Amino acid sequence: MEANELVMQWLIWHQAVKNIQKDLVEVESLDLKIPNLGIALLRQVGSQTFQKKQEAAKELQSNGIRVVKVKSENS
Repeated sequence: MEANELVMQWLIWHQAVKNIQKDLVEVESLDLKIPNLGIALLRQVGSQTFQKKQEAAKELQSNGIRVVKVKSENS
């Protein structure tokens, strides 16, 4: 895999983790009939997503690629 593909893969997982964390805060604040189910599912997906992000980070490291700062127009 090329360097830019590795970085994009890590960035996608990084953003997914951030979005799931935001969603978890929202779900926890909702008045749901079965709140624990939604929270548990989101935590499970978040855990798996975080693992994928860690795997992508290890792949970057093994290829000598280091992400110093991520900057976008919205940040």
